[in-house]
Amino acid sequence: MTTKGFTGRGDTSLTLVVKDKTNKVNTSDYRHHLSRIMSHLKKEKDVKSVLTLLNAPASSHAALTGKDNHTSIGFISLKTEEGYAINELPAMEQRLDMLLKKNT
Repeated sequence: MTTKGFTGRGDTSLTLVVKDKTNKVNTSDYRHHLSRIMSHLKKEKDVKSVLTLLNAPASSHAALTGKDNHTSIGFISLKTEEGYAINELPAMEQRLDMLLKKNT
């Protein structure tokens, strides 16, 4: 499982893109990995909330699922101002990458 990183940013939010080349979005393996990513992100001091397929309303699942059925998007709301977040995002992304590499 890989992430495409933080591909978009609003004032204090990020768009998270998660892709698993092996498992489809609707499988238990994909959801398990997504759950671990969510748990990790929620522990970050600057993260206010995380919205993914796992906690979004069922009516939005199609919009959060990529056409390839191996990709989903999520949204991360931050507690910090944009200027501070810009400086902290590379470290947060690196910690997430280390988590994913450690468990592949």
